[in-house]
Amino acid sequence: MLRLLGHAVLCGLVAWMTVETAQAALHSFLVGEYRFGLLQMPIWPARLMIPLGLGVLFLELLVDGRDLVRALIDNAEAHDG
Repeated sequence: MLRLLGHAVLCGLVAWMTVETAQAALHSFLVGEYRFGLLQMPIWPARLMIPLGLGVLFLELLVDGRDLVRALIDNAEAHDG
């Protein structure tokens, strides 16, 4: 149960990070943020990769959480009879 609780907290944290970094990427895209130097490179594609990666991590955590719940249910059924 403690592991499941920790997993739920982590899911919440990763979901929050995903939303915040997606908002930053959207803002970067809307204002046309560029890296200054010899060539002006847009920054938003790199900023977009962060929420995408976090979103994939969130989905993986959901799958792992489902597996944890199933294991708890199976364990409880095994002890009941």
